[in-house]
Amino acid sequence: MNRIWQFYPTPLGLYIRLAEEIVPYLDRAGASYHVSLPAKAAAKCILKAEGRELLPETPGECRELAVKWGLFTPDGSGSCHWDKPLTRGEAAELAVRLRNMLEKGVTE
Repeated sequence: MNRIWQFYPTPLGLYIRLAEEIVPYLDRAGASYHVSLPAKAAAKCILKAEGRELLPETPGECRELAVKWGLFTPDGSGSCHWDKPLTRGEAAELAVRLRNMLEKGVTE
């Protein structure tokens, strides 16, 4: 984290540095906290500045991006039924949507 603060002296960088110092105390006290969002945002900014992308960490994040980009469409209840297999027809539709997405590009 020291490098982020040295190369990217922003309020977000300072927040991350402070969180890094505070987290061990919170852990020892058994306190509930959440600091991953600022770290993720900072990492995303740094990678974007370097011309790189932040890769999703979990299957859940991959699913969220797939829905956001229009590769999968939730039903009326908001579910994509991730546990169900694709039919050949659904796989063909997905392939076409993916090709179209790649041709147009994706902006987050």
